[in-house]
Amino acid sequence: GCAPRSACLKAADCTVAGSQCVGGVCSVPSNCSNGRKDHGEVAVDVGPSCGPTPAGGVCSASGECSSLDCRFPFAGARLGTCGEGDCFDGVWQRQREADLDCGSACGRSRLCPVYARCSISGDCESGRCAGGACQPALTCVPGQCGGKCPPCPLEMPCSTATDCLSGNCAFGMCAAAAPGQDAAGCSGSGSLTVDAGDQSQQPGLGFLVDETAVVQPGVPYASSMTPSSGPSGPTSSVRFYGGAFDVSPTAIFRTVVASPATRARLPGSASGTCMPAGDSFVECGVPSHSRATVVLAVEYSASGSVDGPWLRVQPFYFSTGRYRITGRAGAVTGLRITSSPASLVQ
Repeated sequence: GCAPRSACLKAADCTVAGSQCVGGVCSVPSNCSNGRKDHGEVAVDVGPSCGPTPAGGVCSASGECSSLDCRFPFAGARLGTCGEGDCFDGVWQRQREADLDCGSACGRSRLCPVYARCSISGDCESGRCAGGACQPALTCVPGQCGGKCPPCPLEMPCSTATDCLSGNCAFGMCAAAAPGQDAAGCSGSGSLTVDAGDQSQQPGLGFLVDETAVVQPGVPYASSMTPSSGPSGPTSSVRFYGGAFDVSPTAIFRTVVASPATRARLPGSASGTCMPAGDSFVECGVPSHSRATVVLAVEYSASGSVDGPWLRVQPFYFSTGRYRITGRAGAVTGLRITSSPASLVQ
């Protein structure tokens, strides 16, 4: 289920007692502002039942903090204080960072690349912020990739993974996103597999890439995902790159939890809402889920109706990225990529 202050679509998404789905967000229960220490709270009006605790709040474990950083005054202490985190921890500190580990608060060496979130132009390496996203610098020329310029397509020169739309720079060239890419979780067990959808459900002519998937013209597809690591639940989001996301002026997108075997949505599972899509990417929330190996599929409603019909976004590859998420249902835990095999277009 969804914790207070996390995105929701219906009342059943908000499983904490007293929390309601209001305006697409699970409300904070009334007991979280009554000045008493109630059941499920680690201190007065603070605890998992009240949603992620901001910096400076009381905590008993790092997973209770929005920064995932509970600092204890001494070894063995039962309670600590939520820290602010830093610009190198792989966690989006919404109170201070414009986007994941970047922004003006992180200093000039950690400004955000093109298409990352921003509040002011000073957040961006390009010095241009519009519509809440960093825009390419006016000095960019074709073939200039990453940083202050847009990420490049396949077979363009690169120096880092962020230079490429696929998120994979191999041997100085933007390469295909590696199918089935794994990452090691920082703690615990269980996993969540992120995938663009089911290739077998998308018949029709198209073009062949790495002999793994056929893309049907005129249908939205996803070719890569970023970031490659991060938490699940209310503080997590993933951005799928691909094409034809502007399939209709009214189209809306969502992420759903599906079975790895059948790719069918798991009954009663949560869904994640998506931001308005651009032509080449869509950014979506990662639904919270209990320990299991599952698939996160991207769906769209071309009519813009939340009642659908919902259709599956087709994958440019069988998998656009894979990582493991650990912990209890809805718990925020981090993970970090350890390797990324090279995969070039054939």
